[in-house]
Amino acid sequence: MYHNVQNETFFDASVPMALSYEIIDEVWMGDYFGAAWGDFNNDGDRDIFAAGHIQYDHYNLWKNSGNPRNSIILNLKGVASNKSAIGAIAVLNTGANLIYRTVNPAQGQRDGHSMRLHFGLDYEIDFENISIYWPSGLGQTIEFDDFTINAVNTVVEGQGVTDIYGEIIYVDVSEITDNKDVNIYPNPSNGIFRIENNSTFNIHNSTIIITDITGRIVYSTNNPGDRIDLTHLGKGVYFVGINTSKDNYIEKVIIR
Repeated sequence: MYHNVQNETFFDASVPMALSYEIIDEVWMGDYFGAAWGDFNNDGDRDIFAAGHIQYDHYNLWKNSGNPRNSIILNLKGVASNKSAIGAIAVLNTGANLIYRTVNPAQGQRDGHSMRLHFGLDYEIDFENISIYWPSGLGQTIEFDDFTINAVNTVVEGQGVTDIYGEIIYVDVSEITDNKDVNIYPNPSNGIFRIENNSTFNIHNSTIIITDITGRIVYSTNNPGDRIDLTHLGKGVYFVGINTSKDNYIEKVIIR
């Protein structure tokens, strides 16, 4: 595992991260054309499947046997949206940061990542909540107490978390409504947005992180003003995360 330090160099992060891999199934040692991540044995950490030459059935499967830490895994089931919930975005609120994950299995050549959403929690055992933005346009927030740490949690769109038999066991799901403390307008727009805060927090003493529907960060700034210029981005749906020392806010915006 190599970490990109953004100065055209990398360093081996496998030692400080205590990573260790056990080869489960190996039929090829050579070049590969794609690699997919997923927790194939449901132990809470992600494993690697690497695909080589298809015509020769070349592939490797590595089990992640590194230092175990806490995690939460979501298996999203669409109702009004497509059943696989492809395109859904989940945002985990730690209380200090927002962590984004997107159901987007096709991210490379000859590979397909697991559609389960994996949130690594390190040694933490709790968080505030998880907000899910479904492709249908529905948004819902589920509180921490409704989830099981170090397990796969199936969430049904518009309903809640289910047990292993598919029965809804947690239903205290709140639909995401317009944030009364923060107003981003006009929305949709041509890429120019203004931020109006109606609460006591200071927008100029915050961090703004904007992601696209794949969860990729496309813009970030510290101590922003009340105007955001996103005209350099393409048309589509984006999520604006505003982080302050006390609160986190997230709003969906559309550039058209």
